[in-house]
Amino acid sequence: MGRRLIKILAVLAVLAMIMGACQTDDPSVETEEPEAAPSFEPGSYMAELQERGKIVIGVKYDVPQFGFLNPATNQPEGFDVDLGNLVGEALGVDVEFVEAISANRIPFLTEDKVDLIISTMTINEERKQQIDFSIVYYVAQQRLLVRKDGNIKSVSDLNSQKGTVCSAKGSTSEKNIRIAAPDANVVLQDGYSQCFQLLQNRQADAVTTDDVILVGLLKNDPDQFQIAGEPFSKEPYGMGIKKGREGFKEFVDGVISEAKSDGTWVVLYNKWVQPVTGESATPPPDDVEAEAPAPPA
Repeated sequence: MGRRLIKILAVLAVLAMIMGACQTDDPSVETEEPEAAPSFEPGSYMAELQERGKIVIGVKYDVPQFGFLNPATNQPEGFDVDLGNLVGEALGVDVEFVEAISANRIPFLTEDKVDLIISTMTINEERKQQIDFSIVYYVAQQRLLVRKDGNIKSVSDLNSQKGTVCSAKGSTSEKNIRIAAPDANVVLQDGYSQCFQLLQNRQADAVTTDDVILVGLLKNDPDQFQIAGEPFSKEPYGMGIKKGREGFKEFVDGVISEAKSDGTWVVLYNKWVQPVTGESATPPPDDVEAEAPAPPA
């Protein structure tokens, strides 16, 4: 037997002794068992996702605090993203996030490009005809972001001065501003970061969308811009789900309900939203209804 082989066998013997010493038959010593993956009814959409091993979730990539791409990691982050991770954990599968802008959220679901949409999406009757929604997980209100040195201070100013306002294509905000300020010039972009650029370049007098989104944009330059006027709509957010996915809505509702009841919702709010708004909050009711703006008098 060669010396090298003898040395290898000696090392293996020592390792075996060490491993044996680490083992114990003492029943008082607890050993951690790997957490078993949850089981679901065969044929349910949850079981299908488990068999696949991942869930694909559409989120925003340009909405600070809710869904934005961190340039340092090239990964999406935010309130919506963390909720998506909760869904993945409850399924016991990996989560793949893809960008879902306002205009393609519903097509992504109906064309099976994503399994779930968590993308600052307002629950309304028109959308309910096309997709299912979870219970409400957040409630926002629509307002304006304007230049401090500009003449627009409210929605009525925007309408009477026929100002230019930017919003996102396919968003509820676009429809609301056409009701609240029918004489305004509405320009549309794929996302709100592009709208903010128009405002910075004085190609728009205002940006309009939900208040928390506007506050996220305001962080870029609070010295020159401000949120103006009173809120003029109520926007309950829900997770979008394709119709016909067996048991999936009930499962997603359960994940949201648990986050609301066990304190997770508040933890996420305090992580992402409270530092921006400076306001504390409690989880919203499950069934908040959207409220559209009134037309000008």
